[in-house]
Amino acid sequence: HNGRLAWSLTTTHSDTQDLFLEKLDPADPARYATPDGTAVFETRPETIHVRGGEDEQLIIRGSRHGPILSDLPRFQRVDEGYVLALSWTGLRPDDRTATAIHRLNHATTVDEAFAALQDFHSPQQNFVLADTTGNIGFVAAGRVPIRKPDNDLKGLAPAPGWLAKYDWAGFIPYEELPRAHNPADGTLMTANHRITPRNYPHYITSEWQPPYRANRISE
Repeated sequence: HNGRLAWSLTTTHSDTQDLFLEKLDPADPARYATPDGTAVFETRPETIHVRGGEDEQLIIRGSRHGPILSDLPRFQRVDEGYVLALSWTGLRPDDRTATAIHRLNHATTVDEAFAALQDFHSPQQNFVLADTTGNIGFVAAGRVPIRKPDNDLKGLAPAPGWLAKYDWAGFIPYEELPRAHNPADGTLMTANHRITPRNYPHYITSEWQPPYRANRISE
């Protein structure tokens, strides 16, 4: 709290990571298949400073979906001709979560907190808020990918990276994330349980935590 506004968090357990199998170009392993042909892997050098030893040099590869995990020496083997890439909302270069936290620290009302948390991108969290004027609020702030209707995997298994139907179609708009403001019964709580009604139009996760703690808190 900051004297005017208080807040607490629980994790939403939202599904914000997908693994993608990238198919290598047989004629040029520096390229991989996309829905529009082939593309060149992005590369960048990284230096790991080892205490008491020599620096370790790595070349990090990335596809249009994210970094290539299967390049790590101890990673589980991927079939020849493929590599495994990670898409995660927290890896995006336009992430503004630090800005959101700074703005939240200086917010004085629930409404100001809602405005600040629009920039909270990763990882998605359940924010329960209260201010000194008697307002309470809740919002599940964070970027959650929109998976296309014909995406039959829903992030539960590695997807073929060369098929466009598995690409993310943006993120759930902030205004459409689960939220509440001064509910009629005067209470708000979260306990990692399902926070969406059955008719909620967006997919957040298929692995909500059991509701027994939430039920007990409500009692």
